[in-house]
Amino acid sequence: MKKYKHIFYFLIPICLLILIPLIPFALSKWDDERLLSSIDIEDINDKSQQAFQTSKLNILEKIELLSSYYGENEQNIILVSQKETKLNTHIHDIKSHVQVELKKLQKLNIFPNIDFENDYNSYSYITRVYSQPTDPEKSVVVDIITYSSKNSFIEIWIDAQTQTIYQYLFYADQFFTVPSQKSHSIFGHQYLHISEEDIQKYYYMISNEKNFCIGINNLINN
Repeated sequence: MKKYKHIFYFLIPICLLILIPLIPFALSKWDDERLLSSIDIEDINDKSQQAFQTSKLNILEKIELLSSYYGENEQNIILVSQKETKLNTHIHDIKSHVQVELKKLQKLNIFPNIDFENDYNSYSYITRVYSQPTDPEKSVVVDIITYSSKNSFIEIWIDAQTQTIYQYLFYADQFFTVPSQKSHSIFGHQYLHISEEDIQKYYYMISNEKNFCIGINNLINN
């Protein structure tokens, strides 16, 4: 037993010499994994500034990234942050961008003919940043905005950097004129400028007398 005790006491300092240098590395790795797996939720107030990493992805790559987050490859994409904005200038800028883009969709006859500027008040603004963990420049920043009037409801997902609408939902208590059954193809070809193959791969449409939605697969209800 004394022999084993001597061996045991001899091995302890050797083990410590090996393990101690590894502790900072292990802690750093654990902290990185904790940050990557977490979602930072923050209010944007009048004193804060909204600054995000500029994405190097094109429109199609951003659509693919958004679809992948809730799809089979979601482990490759993370939701880095979610911010609820209270900054009046930010809200005004977003609404102005949305109004411009909705007019484009109305000219293409793929969004109901409504008086968005006068009839709708905003009541929810959220900014989300989706990113690949290994490359922050492979990201997309979207403003998710909901508007309501007396009888209807709109939800818009718009790129915070390029002001491109990626998907939209319109609901009304009363019947309205339903846009063309080819609206998602027109949206893809003439607004997003992506191919028919990519439209079929990433998009779907719901259309009836009270609901109209063009959405990215896996994304619309999230």
